Amino acid sequence: MAWIRIHTEQDGDLWSAYCDELGLASCGATEDKAIANLKHAVIAYCRVLDKRGILEETLKKKDVHFEPLPPHPHKVGQGKAGFGQLSPVLVA
Repeated sequence: MAWIRIHTEQDGDLWSAYCDELGLASCGATEDKAIANLKHAVIAYCRVLDKRGILEETLKKKDVHFEPLPPHPHKVGQGKAGFGQLSPVLVA
């Protein structure tokens, strides 16, 4: 499991979610949907890196951490990833 830092913001009726470390972003009608879409983008990105044999090396360079659950940094409000909070993504 990898932990990525997700930032979210709302612009009108649309939510954006992005991960600075990976340079990936997505959007959705709700904050939860934007986060879910970003996680799908991260998984697709990691699959490509894995096929090229550079997944772990690339994620380490980008400061994405592989570790067991950290002590609750991902829980904000009702368990959602909020601005700048860590969120788990299963990449392997």
